[in-house]
Amino acid sequence: MIRVLHIVNLMNRGGIETYIMNVYRSINRNQIQFDFIVNVNERCDYDDEIEALGGKIYHIPRKKDSIIKNLISIYKIVKENNYKVVERHGDNAIMFLDVLAAKIGGAKKVIVHSHSINTSLPKIHKIFYPFLNLLSFQRLACSEDAAKWMFGNKQYILIRNAIDVSKFKFNQEIREDLRRRYNLSGKIVIGHVGRFTSAKNHYFLIEIFRNLYSLNSNCVLMLIGRGELETEIKKKITDYGLENNVMFMGVRSDVNKLMQAMDCFVLPSLFEGLGIVLIEAQASGLRCFASDTVVPKEAQVTDLLEYIPLSNTPMQWAEKILASLPYNRRDTYTEIKDAGYDIQTLALKLSQIYSEEN
Repeated sequence: MIRVLHIVNLMNRGGIETYIMNVYRSINRNQIQFDFIVNVNERCDYDDEIEALGGKIYHIPRKKDSIIKNLISIYKIVKENNYKVVERHGDNAIMFLDVLAAKIGGAKKVIVHSHSINTSLPKIHKIFYPFLNLLSFQRLACSEDAAKWMFGNKQYILIRNAIDVSKFKFNQEIREDLRRRYNLSGKIVIGHVGRFTSAKNHYFLIEIFRNLYSLNSNCVLMLIGRGELETEIKKKITDYGLENNVMFMGVRSDVNKLMQAMDCFVLPSLFEGLGIVLIEAQASGLRCFASDTVVPKEAQVTDLLEYIPLSNTPMQWAEKILASLPYNRRDTYTEIKDAGYDIQTLALKLSQIYSEEN
């Protein structure tokens, strides 16, 4: 059996973590097992499932608390447990340090997986970028733009952020049941899934919804996720008097079902590596609206996704969204699979990558 050590910040329900778990559930665990290094001490959303699937979780100090302890911890874990395959997931070139620690610890195959086209730490990325690409390692990226951001013109393998397409397939019965349960019958439900961080651009999303509400007071905004900006966003919504029309759903394990209850999906992010939630939303048959230039075009796997410039006003976004409604929800199962976003196919591809000699 090959044990692959994944280095991530934490294993909560975010885009990177959800991608890893989709692969983990689908890969042949008699041949390949996943273990994790995380930079937090507390339990995370996926920890129970990881352990149930046979994975180990190592908690190490954060770099901002002690960069030396962080790197020594990675080195020791790789060396003492004889890990031969290490995959570092992230959005900036400080991953160079982890790659170096893993290599010194004895890892034969070190993989850097680029998941974004920007970072919240641009200065750090700029410092380490030249050093990262001097090292020898295998390069994976969720999109062409994510590859260019992290690797420049270096050769890489495209790894699509695949999903279990069957879980998101549109189901009218689930839709009607959830809309009854949450008193959404007759409402226009605008959906969003993402951490409450600056990259997800919640402030702009709230402005879009404020304008939507001014055009049609029958609208409801469903927000799935949590994060450091959640309190500020709630205050903004209260200031606008919209608290009765915005649903804070928190972190959920049933996003696939909640998407059935939505009428459209809006993602005005400042940047995304791909935007796996856009693939999920299209798999649910939802009309989707995303920021252009910052959300990679690979996310457009059906004609349900429309890109809107972030330079457009919130009212222009609102008018565009309302003009698209209502529409006939359709089954996109075959389209998503044919576009290469089927998790079973991806799991086989990754199994080959992990098993190949370096």
